[in-house]
Amino acid sequence: MNTTSTKWVPSLTNDEYGMFPVEEMVLAGRRQKVYKNVSPPTSTADNQLPKTFRHLLREGTRKFADRVVVSSPIPLPADFYAREELTFQQVYDRALALAGILRERGVKVGDKVALGGNNSADWVIAFVALQLLGVNGVLLNATLTPEAQVHCLALTGPKFVLVEEAMAGEIGPLADELKSKGVGPIWCWSSVKHLPAAAQAGVQEISSLKPAAAQTVRDIDAGTSLEGLEADSDAFIAFTSGTTSMPKGVLLSHRAALHMLQTSPLIMARALLRNGRTLDEVMELMNTPPPQQPCHLMATPLFHVTALCGGFIAQYASGIKSVFMRRWSVPEAVKLIVANNVQFLGGVPAVVQSVLQSPDLPKDWVFNRFSYGGAPPPTRLAGDLVKRWPGAMPAMHVGFCGPDYVSKPEAVGPPMPINEIRIVDPETRAVLPTRGFGIIEARGSNMMKGYYNNPKANIETINEDGWLDTGDMGFIDEDGDLWIPKDMIIRGGENIASAEVEYVVSQDERMACVAAVAVPDDVLGELVGIAVELAPGQVVSPQEIIDFADARLRYPARPVICVVFDELRKFTGASPTDPSTRRDEQGAQERGQEGSP
Repeated sequence: MNTTSTKWVPSLTNDEYGMFPVEEMVLAGRRQKVYKNVSPPTSTADNQLPKTFRHLLREGTRKFADRVVVSSPIPLPADFYAREELTFQQVYDRALALAGILRERGVKVGDKVALGGNNSADWVIAFVALQLLGVNGVLLNATLTPEAQVHCLALTGPKFVLVEEAMAGEIGPLADELKSKGVGPIWCWSSVKHLPAAAQAGVQEISSLKPAAAQTVRDIDAGTSLEGLEADSDAFIAFTSGTTSMPKGVLLSHRAALHMLQTSPLIMARALLRNGRTLDEVMELMNTPPPQQPCHLMATPLFHVTALCGGFIAQYASGIKSVFMRRWSVPEAVKLIVANNVQFLGGVPAVVQSVLQSPDLPKDWVFNRFSYGGAPPPTRLAGDLVKRWPGAMPAMHVGFCGPDYVSKPEAVGPPMPINEIRIVDPETRAVLPTRGFGIIEARGSNMMKGYYNNPKANIETINEDGWLDTGDMGFIDEDGDLWIPKDMIIRGGENIASAEVEYVVSQDERMACVAAVAVPDDVLGELVGIAVELAPGQVVSPQEIIDFADARLRYPARPVICVVFDELRKFTGASPTDPSTRRDEQGAQERGQEGSP
């Protein structure tokens, strides 16, 4: 590939797109491929691509100031169905005010501030505020247990913790414990007066804080005191789901997170070329703004990279309106789709699948785009979407789009130009040939910088040449497309390792052996099922075992079915699912020897 020219030349091979110029540079001591900082063939770019979130957010606000950016539920204790709409400018102004409060309390470039909650206008405002300051946002997974939240906060040690009312109720009573672990004050962006006294005592409402001086706000807007903020600065820390141990913090740079600004249009452009369009036609389509503001139902949480590095970034790049929900409900989703004229549907495949199957969706409703990922979609989903909406283009978040995806719905697709992917032998680490099945390794400037505050995991995951061991098994076919056979339970986008479930269930001393498996589900893709062998002399009903697991597992990991076998170990081998082995593993974890994600 020519990495010096800035001319976009179409190429239909999977290993050389030619749509974006790529160059090599040394990042974090490793040679990696990066997109050159030039405008891609899309209407979202003026001259240069944003190098940081701050740049993206300011430019998006400048271009789309009066457009509605978010339709969101109003925080409780408001009426459950009460909603509000904010424009790009309103979000920016409120974010500036919050950023001013943080700066006057000592927050500066590179500091960490935690952000916890479900999708809401206030979550967006808080995230924008952090990025205007060049802060490293610690994005708490709102589905985790209070114990896991304490772990994530203690691991990262943020100066402040900004949360919604629900999370305030969970971690507010733990404020003293968090303080002892180096975590700063907890602030809530909504009222906490309806919460228990213990929660109120540990949380302060942001509305009660003294506003920042006008000059402080002007300085932030102007970009003063932002020395050191650049493309490879820390942007945010997201968290793994947590399997046999507590979640790990995944640190991403601005460069890594914002690569979607070029990757997304590239996927679309390549699909159009593959569908017979000429380069001139593709360029015209990609540079022609839609006749009306696009609207997207954002059902995936923003603390996941699926939504943040996909939908949220697209909002500010293209002026898209996002519609949030208080919690997922198919009938409510359809009502919001119709009320807001949603034409773009995305998130995890379960969201798209459930809307497609809903009898409430008007028969004549038209979607023009689908984009999903984070979980294995049903094989027939792409074909079903094209059959009902022939003019729409289904796409995986990173990988296939259009006819290529429809023809290979079980494949992931080709790597991006900035990515290198290889398959290696699990034992020798030798690179395997085409269709050789082994460990998937990836390298590129959109990879994580590393696990935060976890050098042991970094050594185990990223080698000296920058190759990241994904922990997944797969192969690459003759077309250069990646395939990942299912080896993990993925429930609606939540990764659930079998070991996570097995570990918990095996703590019941009545168990002799436990195996967790994926159970197919038409809506969520997969659910958790468990098979057990009882210890000699034990009599336990499947429902009792499920109840035991439910009390100890996070919601997505809870099994929906349990089958008791007489001799399960004949099929599984004795093993990590044996309770005695699991208790030894628990001891190792308590000594700080973390298991695999």
